[in-house]
Amino acid sequence: MGDVKPVLAKAGTVFTAANQIMDDTRPQMKEFTADTAALAKSGLPQVQRLGDLLHDASERVRTRLEQIDHTVEATVERVEHVGDTVKRAVMKPVKEANGLAAGISAAVSTVVSGSRKSGPVKTRTQEAENTLF
Repeated sequence: MGDVKPVLAKAGTVFTAANQIMDDTRPQMKEFTADTAALAKSGLPQVQRLGDLLHDASERVRTRLEQIDHTVEATVERVEHVGDTVKRAVMKPVKEANGLAAGISAAVSTVVSGSRKSGPVKTRTQEAENTLF
């Protein structure tokens, strides 16, 4: 046990020093804790205000994005409608020209073949009519 006494003496000295340090820093710790609490209390409204501003800004952004989305959709629909209208406007004369060409071709074919073979064409037409009825 002779070895334990010096260790206990040193431990007692360390505990005494630690106790002295705690006694010396206790007022400073109280002041630090009070300052920290006051800072937290004063900062809380600013944090809440910042949160409200961020929420408001995100709602405005969301609303604006929805408006942009609707505008883009409406524009796309208008462009599609214009495309369809242009297509119909361009195709109408083409179809009319094709119809006119087909009519002329049929008339020429009838005139040419009618002068050569008037009998068989009439017979074929009558046969087609009989199969329909």
